[in-house]
Formats: sequence, structure tokens, C-alpha cells
Amino acid sequence: MNELNSIEINREFNQKSLTRIIRIGQSDMPFLQDVLKSVKSNDPYQSSAAYFAMTGRRGLWMARDDQAAIIFCRHPNIEDTFLIFPPLGLATSDLYAATIMAIHNTGSKIQLARTERQPAILQSNSDLSISQIPEKHLDWAFPVHTLDTKLVCKHSGNKFQQFRTALNKLDRTKIKAIDFDPVQQRDVMFEVLQSWAMDNKEKIDPYESLLELFDVLPMHGRLIWYDGKPAGFSIWEETDPANGMANAHAHIGIHQVSGLSRFVMLDMCQVLETKGFDRVCIGGSETSGLNQFKQQLRPVESISLSSYAITPKPEALRLNPAETSHTRLLAPSRAW
Repeated sequence: MNELNSIEINREFNQKSLTRIIRIGQSDMPFLQDVLKSVKSNDPYQSSAAYFAMTGRRGLWMARDDQAAIIFCRHPNIEDTFLIFPPLGLATSDLYAATIMAIHNTGSKIQLARTERQPAILQSNSDLSISQIPEKHLDWAFPVHTLDTKLVCKHSGNKFQQFRTALNKLDRTKIKAIDFDPVQQRDVMFEVLQSWAMDNKEKIDPYESLLELFDVLPMHGRLIWYDGKPAGFSIWEETDPANGMANAHAHIGIHQVSGLSRFVMLDMCQVLETKGFDRVCIGGSETSGLNQFKQQLRPVESISLSSYAITPKPEALRLNPAETSHTRLLAPSRAW
């Protein structure tokens, strides 16, 4: 049984205990969602359980002590590499060390992920070699953007000229947009995915993991038909309804229909604005072209994030065997 299933959140984070590393599976997502509610970060995805589930689809873990927790996962695109995300709370050097050494003892490479800056506590650690590296695979290669849903719904003024021009190419009389039913319409969404990804399984996998979260997290989506055929969809997480914040994790329109990808974004913002969400994070981009597309929606907030490679120096390999025994939990396998 997964250790998280029997943990009460407050007791778990307040009690005095040694560092532990625990596996996070699909059934633990509501637990993770509750933990992330207290996160204070300029990066909205740091509060998104769905983001961690999607990125950590090849394995997701949490290392924690009595003061803080660190979420880490297998890199979704690179073998034998782990990503360590910014800590939840004030992480000690011991917690970082336990996490880094547990990963290092599997023979894997280590990267700090989605960080605004190199943590000061690691900068001063002479046992580690740390260097900033260009991000070439994941969405923070370019800035993470947040939209004002009302502004996108109006899309007026010179700033939205490109967006309107693309939308005007679309024959809206041929469009039908409905709420997505993950039970009844899963196959329809896969039909869109396969057309968009040209049956490339690596491009499909992240979205498949998103569909598995509808039963455990506040996930919502829309399906778009064009000329009677499924042609696009959006998926988002209603992360913080009280503060009107959502996180979008998919917004796809097939390439054959000009302007459709813009309509998918507009339709999502219209639904969110109606439900009282005035902000939606649409993430960063892996490519310059995707970043330029997102900039057409005139983000009201953008944040640049970085990646760092971490390598323990030989003299750092001194952790207590009781701590390094956690490495058995990191055996390669799929989280769910």
C-alpha cells in the first residue's frame, strides 16, 4: 500500500521525524493538491497537482522532513535523469542532501527544474557541482505565461491584432464547442490527438496521463468540432477557485484548420471567465514558435525559469545508509 494513503497532512508535516521518501501515485493526487494549496510561488504550476502528475508520469516522489518537502520525478523525456522541483517550505541542506543522494545512488543524472534562481543553500554547498544548463525539452525553455481571461474574451485593441486576424480566417458557423465528458468522449479526444500528433506516441503520452486525472482532481475540458468532425480540445485544472486561478494543461487544434488553435484558447477563456476565473496559466513553451503563439494572447504575467545540473563531488558520498536505503523506492516503473 502506498504510504501516503494513511497519512494525515497536518500530522505528517508537523511531527518530528527523519527524512522520508514516499511515492506519489494517482490515488494520492487529492493529498498532493491539499499540500500544494499552501505554496507561495510566482510560478502558478507549482500549485498544480495535475502539472506534477503529468510531468512525473514516469514516477513521482516526495522527500520530506519536519520542516519542508521536495517533489521530484523521473524526467519524462530523458532516460536516467531526475528533476528536482523547488521545495515546499524552507528546505534544509539535509533534506536537499537526502534527495540528491537518493537519486545519485541510482546512477541517474540530476537537474533542478522550474527554478527562478539557484537556491542559496545549494550555492554554499562545496560538496556539489552546480551549473545552469539550457532547457531544451520542457515547457520552461521559454517564459511561463498567465492570461487575463476577460482581456482574451474581448481581444480588442492593437495588441490583439494578430490574434483577431487569425480568428477571422475561421468559419465559425462550422464550429461546435461542448464540455468534455471523460467517460463518454475519451475516444473522440484521442481521435483529435492522433490527428494532431500524427500518431507519435511520445507526443500523445502527456495528454493520456491528463485524462486519467479527471476522477481525482478538479479537471475540466472542452471539445471542439469543425464541420462535423472533432478538431480540437482544451483541458485545465481549476486550481484555486477562491482566487480565480486556473492552470491550463492542453489546448490543441488540428493544423489543417486555420485559426482553430486560437479559437480553442478563446473558448477556454470564455468558459473560465463565466465561471469566475480571471486568471489562467498557459505554461511556457518548448519552442520559439509556440512562445510567439502564446504571446498573441497578451499575457498579463510572465516568468522566466531555469534548469541546473547537479553533480555530487566524491567527498559528498557520506550519507547514512538508513537514508540511502530510500533508493529502492526509485526503481524504474510507471507511477500509474
